[in-house]
Amino acid sequence: MGAEALKEVQKSCKIRWYRSPLDRTKLKELTARSDVKGGLQAGGHLLLIVATGVLTYVFFVHGIWFAFGVSLWVHGTIYSFLYGMATHELAHGTVFKTKWVGRVVLRLFSLLCWFNFHSYMKSHTCHHMYTLHPKCEREVTLPKAPSLHPLHLLQLFTLNLTGGYMSLG
Repeated sequence: MGAEALKEVQKSCKIRWYRSPLDRTKLKELTARSDVKGGLQAGGHLLLIVATGVLTYVFFVHGIWFAFGVSLWVHGTIYSFLYGMATHELAHGTVFKTKWVGRVVLRLFSLLCWFNFHSYMKSHTCHHMYTLHPKCEREVTLPKAPSLHPLHLLQLFTLNLTGGYMSLG
């Protein structure tokens, strides 16, 4: 990637995109936003987080250690989807039909996972303009070399110390 400033690199980065042929009405149908569906998805996710959190707490208080470990893992797995998936779609504005509702839920989910959606939205705009062109986009650069390093595997299944798949293990 080099030390060249992203702003300077993007001035010369011209991508010739291919647009898949898709009927406009079909695209509109596939991307329809809904307050009801968005509410069910967001509310369901929050309900799962609360339920698994309470269950984990109950197992901890009663000293049921195996169940505590399993429920903590399940709770952490469900919670982790707030950061990557939920906030991503909410930042795009593709979930709720009513914009202010989507912004409120985005702020709530962002607060729950310490996610700065302002800086994310800036980098993510570049990501969509220059997807998978490492010279121009610095958010996702693929392919990544898979790693079976023990520390990397430990992080995948327990506590992520250095950045998940971005980690060198």
